[in-house]
Amino acid sequence: MSEEAITISLEGELNMSNARSFQESVIKAITRNPTSIVLDCEHNESIEVPALQTLLALYKHSAENGIDIRWHSPSIALLQQTEELGLSESLGL
Repeated sequence: MSEEAITISLEGELNMSNARSFQESVIKAITRNPTSIVLDCEHNESIEVPALQTLLALYKHSAENGIDIRWHSPSIALLQQTEELGLSESLGL
């Protein structure tokens, strides 16, 4: 059974200490077979490499499975970090 759209919230600080729980929430979301995913960053304060690796894996999975990904309110922290690491294009930002 698939769902129309799912929202994944990127809240607070996404760092080494909570990378595993963020990865688990992403896996849980994609097992619901959505047609699209909204990445809500309105309350994101910072993001570190482990969370970005999870997002890159999500983008790869989504491309392979025809899932549309949209960003909602990308935070300045997210935009700066992805720009510094050269990941903006890969993450559709």
